[in-house]
Amino acid sequence: MIATVILTLPADILLADGNIDPVNKWAWSEDGGWFNFQSVSWGALVETYGVSGYIWQENLGWVQFASDTKSPYLNTQSDNWGVNNDGAGNLSGYSYSENAGWINFSTAFSGVVIDGEGNFSGYGWAENIGWVSFSSPPGDPEYLVKTSWSEASPTPSASPTPSVTPTSSVTPTPSVTPTPSVTPTPLVTPTPGTTPTPSIIPTPSETPTIKPTPSLYPTPEYLVIQSGDYDGDGFSDIAVFRPATGLWAARGLGMTYFGSPGDIPASGDYDGDGITDVAIFRPASGLWAIKNLTRVYHGNAGDYPVPGDYDGDGCCDVAVFGKTGGLWSIRGMTRIYYGTTGDLPVPGDYDGSSWTEIAVFRPSKSLWAVRGVTRAYFGSAGDAPVPAVYQWYGSDKTDVPFRTEIAIFRPSSGLWAIRDGCRSYFGRDGDTPVTGDFDGSSLDDIAVFRPSSGLWAISGVSRVYFGGSGDVPVTR
Repeated sequence: MIATVILTLPADILLADGNIDPVNKWAWSEDGGWFNFQSVSWGALVETYGVSGYIWQENLGWVQFASDTKSPYLNTQSDNWGVNNDGAGNLSGYSYSENAGWINFSTAFSGVVIDGEGNFSGYGWAENIGWVSFSSPPGDPEYLVKTSWSEASPTPSASPTPSVTPTSSVTPTPSVTPTPSVTPTPLVTPTPGTTPTPSIIPTPSETPTIKPTPSLYPTPEYLVIQSGDYDGDGFSDIAVFRPATGLWAARGLGMTYFGSPGDIPASGDYDGDGITDVAIFRPASGLWAIKNLTRVYHGNAGDYPVPGDYDGDGCCDVAVFGKTGGLWSIRGMTRIYYGTTGDLPVPGDYDGSSWTEIAVFRPSKSLWAVRGVTRAYFGSAGDAPVPAVYQWYGSDKTDVPFRTEIAIFRPSSGLWAIRDGCRSYFGRDGDTPVTGDFDGSSLDDIAVFRPSSGLWAISGVSRVYFGGSGDVPVTR
């Protein structure tokens, strides 16, 4: 696991010049955006035996090319990592970014090469954002990284250096990266009073398609989301989480990086302000991290995260359900056994009390059991539970106008069936069922997300493309 590293530059130092072309200075990541190799205040310096300096990434901040030692870099210890040049323009080794992680310049699938005219080409692999392209593929908007160094040119006798060399005090341990035998660890650079910003960043007319495609991280086997209104306007938002990189993207709102491979999204309104908070559960350690709010430890690798408002106070609570044994553990409230191995947690407000009830769906028997409320059999083998608020029950004060209803989605046929309600066909095998109030009616709409194409189809509302293979829908 990578510890926190701050790659920022002291505001009072004399910044060194690189040898990158002032126009052709851009690399591109589909998930991260533009890398500026020659910003107004810093740049990359290519020499015969290695690359040094800092570059600016528009969404992720500074990227450092080497530790404080001189090239060539062995990339085996915390004080000898960096990007090497074999003298012929073939790059290898690692650079580091606090948010992008380790960037490998020579993977088993691709590498980065500088040709005789100083033009970069190829792909590097960043552990948190995927492939980084150093020149545009044919047919895409043109971009390129170019240096004045070339194989035929001599190494500069002396390169400008900062008056104060950034130093380190902490050496975090990175997660597994495509190897050296020991993955290097970055050094910490001093924190500035103000962080320099890059010059104007171009926007491509269309997003470049970056290939080759990296292998996908497994998506969560089962997901409970408490809410999906990321801007507080009363509508569920189309949004995805990308497990491979920790990317969260909400259509029309923006994107952020929060989480690491293996994390499970657990978004909900944890502070009761009406806005869904980005949050993750990390099974390996039991960490719950709620963006800009808190970090707590609750649960372990054998648990499903089951966020919900279990005490009716209007705030989402941290809670887990044990995959084996059926233990529900709601932080600060209770621990109770309800369900057994193989059951799926389906918490919801089944009686309209404004409290989330503990509930399970047992696929082997199609049993729905809602603690203190009801038990019913509905569905069949292979069905996915999709409890939601599908109907309005009247405005009489003695009635409960809105409550969670028992419902299933049958992937084999696209059937949506609501107990004591309607049946319809929407979607197909391979689709992920999604429910949410996408039109502001206070009732949940049926919808599917098709990972193969990024299609969101919301019955009677809209069809849009957002996300893709490996992404997880994070709304309800």
